[in-house]
Amino acid sequence: MVYSRAGRAQALQTYLPYIGQAPIYAFNPDHIDWKRKQVAGMVKTENGWRVRLFPLPAVVYSQYYGDKRRLFFRLEQRIGIGKCFNAINRFDKLDVHRTLASTPIILNLPETLPYSKENLRAMLERHGVVFLKPCRGSKGKGIYRVQKLCQQDELEFTIAEDVWVPFCKVNDIGALDRQLVQSMNKKPYIIQKEMNRIKLDDHLIDFRIMTQKGTDGKWTITAGLTRFVRRSYFISNVYRICDSLQNVLERLFEDPERRSSVYRGIESLCIETANVLERKYGLLGELGIDIILDHDDRAWLVEVNAMPSKTIFDDITGDRDKEMVYRSPMDYCKYLLTKKKVIRHKRKKSIISRKRKR
Repeated sequence: MVYSRAGRAQALQTYLPYIGQAPIYAFNPDHIDWKRKQVAGMVKTENGWRVRLFPLPAVVYSQYYGDKRRLFFRLEQRIGIGKCFNAINRFDKLDVHRTLASTPIILNLPETLPYSKENLRAMLERHGVVFLKPCRGSKGKGIYRVQKLCQQDELEFTIAEDVWVPFCKVNDIGALDRQLVQSMNKKPYIIQKEMNRIKLDDHLIDFRIMTQKGTDGKWTITAGLTRFVRRSYFISNVYRICDSLQNVLERLFEDPERRSSVYRGIESLCIETANVLERKYGLLGELGIDIILDHDDRAWLVEVNAMPSKTIFDDITGDRDKEMVYRSPMDYCKYLLTKKKVIRHKRKKSIISRKRKR
């Protein structure tokens, strides 16, 4: 399920090599005929892309950027509970943080608070430097680095966007708040502690971990990459080069046991995060989790992406890793097909099985 015509064609082109013999089509929510239990779906034919009528799908993999939980609930009344995944593809950073902070994962989360003048003052008092991030996904846009300095016994606050060089300097918290409120343009923001993350080749680095489900329906790490941030920038979206997670871990840690321990920590953090968020948001199939390491080898979770880009893995991972990134959602669809179909009765709203009672 995807939104635009171009998006439907692109999604089909991307996943067709990995579906085997299973029939697949892409559709928009507006193209469902609920009375006839049909949908106008796009398919690839010998003559190009065509739109045809199909029965309601047996499994739905959402590529729609947003929240489609209401639609999925309605679909599952007809095709079966647990047959649709990724109903929500746009997380709220504050909501995600609060959800994870109620579990042992809190030990791997940078301190994070909703933006307010009082919270900003408190965070700067404790940490000296903080990041401000939009609560809703921004692809690296609108992120500010705020620092508290003492210059010749005078207090100074600096604000930087994207790059290290600040664009604004003020001398009191009130002026700082006014400038930030104007820059944030009435959007909800979080304040997050800056972490002392490690460098490699004099570049800050972070890890994008693809955490997906496959043929067994269980979460696993299918691929991981490292972004080398450009020296003049502090945001990871502007990177110089990428390399695989394994290559970078080998360069960082010569000792195999230490390297294995760090990897297991990252793996455990990502899989537990996926399990927690799935309990919160409903059935999911993939997440892109951003991890940084500090100088004590601790993994810190800085962001979770509900609709992670796969194209950044194309040039840096091995053929098997690249294939797994694209194949896993299709394998998970096949897994859901094999599960016993359960439907929700419209009147009594009780869950019953299609399987006949013996």
